[in-house]
Amino acid sequence: MKYVEQSFNSDLKLPHTQVTMYLNDQLILAIRSWTGTDHVQTIADEITRFLSAADAELEVTTPFDYLESLSTLANKVRVALLLANDAIYTQNKEKYLFGFEVAVCYKNQKEIVVASMGRFAVQYAKKQKVYSVYKAPGLMDELTLLPANLMGVDKNPQIECCSFSTQELAQVELSTIYSDKTFWKLLIQQIN
Repeated sequence: MKYVEQSFNSDLKLPHTQVTMYLNDQLILAIRSWTGTDHVQTIADEITRFLSAADAELEVTTPFDYLESLSTLANKVRVALLLANDAIYTQNKEKYLFGFEVAVCYKNQKEIVVASMGRFAVQYAKKQKVYSVYKAPGLMDELTLLPANLMGVDKNPQIECCSFSTQELAQVELSTIYSDKTFWKLLIQQIN
């Protein structure tokens, strides 16, 4: 997979989104910190460690249940996000110190999974049609960008998660758009 990142800030400043590829370019992490970058590596380590072990079919145990409505791969990605959330939440329990928006795009064989916590919308293009998978929350006042559903703030966070076939998949787009003058987009291409 390859990606192209686009962003623009007007008077409203969106925090920097750090985009990194892992696991032989099959995993893309987009992490936006609202409180500094101190624990970005902790999040990346938790997610990559779990997905590496799960893909190697090592015996992995987790305190989180799989959801029947998701594919096996989507459940693995969801659990990886929950484990990363747990690692940050334990440090935030007594006093809120950190908050992150995180999006994961993970390809394994003929399936791709996109999961996120935060203000990310997801679309994909197949056969010259664009499909909207989910839209980002739209909580914004007129003067300030507001984060939504941050990793590390809630013990039981909401995770948006979907998976689809890579067959004839042209691109996947992750985005956060506050206005035509403040946005961030990640176009993921060359998926096969």
